Parts: sequence; structure tokens; C-alpha cells
Amino acid sequence: MNAERKTLNLFERFLTLFTVVRPGEGRCIYLLVLKGFLLLFSYYMLKPVRETLLLTDGNAEIGSYSSAISAALLLVIIPIYSFFYRRTNRDRLTQRITIFFIANLLLFYVLGRAGLPLGVIFFIWLSIFNIMIVAQFWAFATDIFNAKTGQRLFALIAVGVSLGATLGSLASAKLAELISPYEIILVSALILCLPPLLSNAAKHAVPEASRGSSKKDGSASKSALGGLAVVAKDYYLTLIAIFMVLINWIMTVGDFILRTWVTDHAAALVAAGSNALSAGEIIGRFYGNFFALVSVFGLLIQLFLVSRIFRYLGVRFAVLIMPGILILSYGIIGFVPIFTIIQWVRVVELSANYSIQNTTRHALFLPATRSHKYEGKTTIDTFFWRFGDMVQAGAIYAGIHWFGFEAKEFALSNMLLAVILLAIAWEIGRKYSELMRKNVSATAPVLARSLPDLSARPGEALAHQLDSDSFVDADPGDILVFRASLSDGTHLPSWLHFDRDALAFTGNVPESISEPLEIKVTATDIDGLSVSDSFRIHLA
Repeated sequence: MNAERKTLNLFERFLTLFTVVRPGEGRCIYLLVLKGFLLLFSYYMLKPVRETLLLTDGNAEIGSYSSAISAALLLVIIPIYSFFYRRTNRDRLTQRITIFFIANLLLFYVLGRAGLPLGVIFFIWLSIFNIMIVAQFWAFATDIFNAKTGQRLFALIAVGVSLGATLGSLASAKLAELISPYEIILVSALILCLPPLLSNAAKHAVPEASRGSSKKDGSASKSALGGLAVVAKDYYLTLIAIFMVLINWIMTVGDFILRTWVTDHAAALVAAGSNALSAGEIIGRFYGNFFALVSVFGLLIQLFLVSRIFRYLGVRFAVLIMPGILILSYGIIGFVPIFTIIQWVRVVELSANYSIQNTTRHALFLPATRSHKYEGKTTIDTFFWRFGDMVQAGAIYAGIHWFGFEAKEFALSNMLLAVILLAIAWEIGRKYSELMRKNVSATAPVLARSLPDLSARPGEALAHQLDSDSFVDADPGDILVFRASLSDGTHLPSWLHFDRDALAFTGNVPESISEPLEIKVTATDIDGLSVSDSFRIHLA
């Protein structure tokens, strides 16, 4: 174990500030971070364009109904995807999907420059593009890593996703001042050409001890319904599907609440003559800055909180965080419906969703089969995600036209849905733990070689290297974290330093010391299981 730790390169040592890293994982992390960055940079350049085109060609209500249309289209797309999944190499499949979307963007550019109104069509397309392209990225990541490695590294990989979202939003806001929305679409298409080139390199860069199983998957669906059948037959996937429907229902209603306020705000500014910009320009700038703010907060959460949440609470409890935030946020919006408050509550809500919740929902598939990771996950991340849009579209229509709901009533209904979401999240967490126990080994590390005593002279330097194979853990993907203390658990004396990466003790022995020291070294794995051994420093 320690022999590997000695070979950590500079980049890998930097990554240990955030999580535990195995030597050799740095390159695959870098490639996946870069790929996720480029995908989300491209998408977030397009997201403000979507809002600008939609709200200038239509209105907020049409946006809600357009999301429902995209869900209906996915009923056709999912069986087609499953058909190609069963007959195509998975790496080539993800590359071909990306190339297909690049061609679509080029077509949108040509049609937009020709003057055709594309607001609704582009909104529907981007809804499918986002969930399809991101679902493939994370399905690939869950497949190439084993479960314990994924739990360690997903928070790091998601940093690239968050950073891409942040810089993509900022770039879109700046470009909106210089070029037209359709030229931004063209720039996004060019950036999207790079991710397909990274997949094979990332796959082959994964160290052997970190790789997912290479066994053939016998769980692929043979049903004409493809991934829909895969989800329907599995209780765990069904729970996740219901969770996704509810959370997207809640989040999309939140989008509607914000769009309504933004549209009214822009119209008020134009009517008052206090701004030289048009309503479309005001909306475009607001959303560019809004999504940038969301992405910055999301990136900070991803960097400093997510890996620690996974490490100390685990995936089981991480899945409960977003429902709790939703209950609180829509309670605030429901009782204090003020534009500034709604804006900031939505910033917090979306930031947590893009960081904690997104990383957690991808990690839920780590103990699943390959078919569940590709067919099941893609179906959940696409159709069931957009099915939530269909449900919320009906809810918004009924709320507006039948019950006369305003922002307050929609927010309070969201709060009730979030309570149901919390109960489902609890059951998902319980089932996840059950699958991890069943499919992923969790044995404690063991002492393979007793730690030898050593002699030291007062007033002289001490250097003591423990054997690299003193502690071992048989679990695939597991890494040991070492800690040294005195035998009673108290801290080492100030003159004695322990390098946990090199398993080495160094220091200058004080001349005043007269009693031997008993040092305890503890090795702890990712599951929190540990083993300890002690050795003595005798004074010569």
C-alpha cells in the first residue's frame, strides 16, 4: 500500500487535499474532469440562449409545456437508444451520440441565421441534449471505476462539471454583449467536438486496482421497451425513477416561478424607460449572471463539501440533503414571495442540486450492473427526468387556469412534494446500503507485518520507514489512510513528525527525553474499518 503512495505525482498530491487518491489515478481524473468541463461549458453557453429565445418568441408558460413535449419524445428515443446499446460498443455509442448533437447545433445555427423562430424547438432540443449527454458521461464514469473508487473520485470529477458550468455561464453572458445567440450556438458546437476524443484515453488511464468489472453483463434488456423495462423490473431503479420525477417536478415549478418574476421585472424596466436595453437583452443578461452565480456557489460546494459529505456521511445520507433544502427553500418562498428573496433562494437550491444532489444521484449507480448503469440510468436521467416536466406542466396548467395559483401557492405545493421526496430518499439510501453490502466487499484492513521497534539517541536525528506492506486491504478500490499517535491516543510529541503518505517518522530527539515512547499506527479504509499496531522507540 505504501509503496504505491510513494509514487504519487505532484497533481495527485494536490488532489489529496480533497479526497484519498491512488497513485496513477491522476491522469484518468484529469481526463474525465476535462471531458466533463467541456460538456458542461458547451451546455451552459447554450442555457442563457435557450431562455432568451424562449422568452422573446414565447413566454414562461410555454417553457413549462415545452418541457413536457421533450418527455413525450423520449418515449421514442429510449427504445432506440437501447437498441443501439445492445449492438454497439459503449465507447463508440457515446461518441456517436455527441457527434449527432454537434450536427444538430450546426443546423440550428443555419436555420437561426435564416430568420426562423426557433425558441420552442430549441428549448425542447436542449432539454433532451442536456440530460442525454450528461447521462452518458456519468454512465461511462460509473462503468470504468469500481464502486469504492467511484465514491472517492466522483466528487473530484464533478468539480470539472461545476467549473464548466461556471465558466460557460460567464462566457455566455460576455458573448451575449458581442455576438448573436446563434453565433453562440456555433461556438458551443465547436467546443463540443473535443469531448469524444477523451473517452478512450480516460478509460485506459484507470489503474488496475481502480477499474470496474470487465465481466460481460447478462442483465441487458431484450424487451422492445429497452431501458423502460429495465427500470420497471428493478425495485431500486424504480425508487430512483420516482425520486427523479418528483425532484424535477419541484425544480421545474421553481423555474416557472422565477421566469414569471424575471419577465415581469424586465417588462417593468422597459415600461419605466429606466433602461436602454430591450426586454430580451435584460432577460439574457439576468440569466447569464444568475447561472454564473449558481455555478460559482455550486463549484465551492463541490470543492469543499461534497467529498467530505461522502466520506463522513456516505451516499446513503447524502441523498437526504436535497429534499431537506427543498422543504426549507419553498417554505421561505411561500411565505416571503419577494423577487430578491426568490432569486437568492433559487441560487442556493440550484447550487446544491448541481453539486451535492447531482454527484449523489450518479453515485447511486455504482453498485449496479452495467445494463442498469447504461440502459437504466439513461432512461431515468432522460425519460423519467422529463416525465417530471410533463407532470409539472399539468400542475402548472391546473394551478393557473383552474385554481388561480400565484407564486405563493406553487411554492407551498412544492414544499409538500419535498416532504414526500424526503421519505423516498430515505428508502433509496437504505436500499443503496443493502446493494453495497451485497455487491461490494467491505472487509477490514489487516496487519500483515508487525511494526518493528527501533533505537534512537537523544540529541540526534531520527528517521524511521515502515514497510509498505505492513497493512493491507483486500477490497477492490479501497485505500488506507494512516494516522499515528502515542499508545494512549494522544498526539505525537512536537519533535516527532509522521508522513502518512510515505509511512515515515522523522524528527530530532530531544536530549532531555529519558523514557521510551510507544507509538500506535492506525490504518483506516474508506468504510471506516481500521486496524492498529504499535512499536517502541527505545533510547540508546
